[in-house]
Amino acid sequence: MNSDIRKLLENVKAGVISIDDAVLELKKAPYEELGYAKIDMHRNIRQGFAEVIYGASKTPEQILGIVTKMLEDGQKNILITRMSREAYEFVNAKVNVNYNSDAKIGIIGTIPSPDGIGRIIVAVCKLIRDIAPDHIIASRLCTGYGTVHCAHGILPVPAPATANIIEGLPAFGGSEEGERLTPTGAALIKHFASEYSSMPEMVITKTGYGVGTKEFKNGNFVRAFLGESVPEDLTDKVIELAANIDDMTAEQIAFATEMLYESGAVEVFTTPVTMKKSRPGTLITAICPVAQKESVVSCFFKHTSTIGIRERSYTRHILSRSIETRSTEFGDVRYKVSTGYGVTKVKPEYDDVARIARENDMSIEDVKKKIME
Repeated sequence: MNSDIRKLLENVKAGVISIDDAVLELKKAPYEELGYAKIDMHRNIRQGFAEVIYGASKTPEQILGIVTKMLEDGQKNILITRMSREAYEFVNAKVNVNYNSDAKIGIIGTIPSPDGIGRIIVAVCKLIRDIAPDHIIASRLCTGYGTVHCAHGILPVPAPATANIIEGLPAFGGSEEGERLTPTGAALIKHFASEYSSMPEMVITKTGYGVGTKEFKNGNFVRAFLGESVPEDLTDKVIELAANIDDMTAEQIAFATEMLYESGAVEVFTTPVTMKKSRPGTLITAICPVAQKESVVSCFFKHTSTIGIRERSYTRHILSRSIETRSTEFGDVRYKVSTGYGVTKVKPEYDDVARIARENDMSIEDVKKKIME
């Protein structure tokens, strides 16, 4: 193939062939048509790995024909997938094939050495499984900036694969040039982390460090804390999203409120307000966990007429809550028990109280008095 290209260029230089005709020949040059297969001989140049032979749809003779042509063209490593034992034995009689019968994969040439990324992924997954944390929080992702050299050439930072993975996550470039976040790291963080914020209040039990090989002025390492939440005085981060509405009916607002709850909001309420030109309007406010912000924002735009949403972040102080079932003269009743900050509050579930009131022709207040005695 290389000699053919050289001859083509010499013909252009000598004026035997025009530039346009040469370009057309070059477009056709990477492909070898064998009748039963069309081989892309330049895939290794463009993508960093050679053409892969899909063995399931080909006879042993066809596989050998493709392999022979690729070897003649100078391909050093060839991968054959879905390769049957029969095809392996036929091809191996002519060309040495490293065959894995379980995976049905044949490799001709040098078997690539592991790059270490697979071991990192397996190690992290095993660690998370062994620790079994209830909640994983990550800081905002520092991607770095500039360019990075890889198998596909010089790419911008974050690399396209990394940028695609971290869509929807809080990230920043940082102050130092270079790649600070790889696709592997981005994928692991996105899979395991459920929140991206500063370190919450916790009792630290262990600290771990991982140091990278690339040198940066600010240090190239990741630090992880394992800890326990403080059960008595609980806090969390919530987002308040709000929009003023002056062109929706009461029914539409009521439906939007239901949808906001379903999208992940923990509280939704409305407030009458006076808007521009003294028009009466409604302020719709939704409070949601940080992890649910995007879905609640999408719901706001889908089910209300607003074209803008205001956002504020709060620290919320909450009591630890649990549900207990207790026996009463009316049967089992569920109670919500809330504790923390030195107090304990007990309240019967409204649905159970309402059911008992209907069944016994009693008022809600009378039922509460009876079951709280």
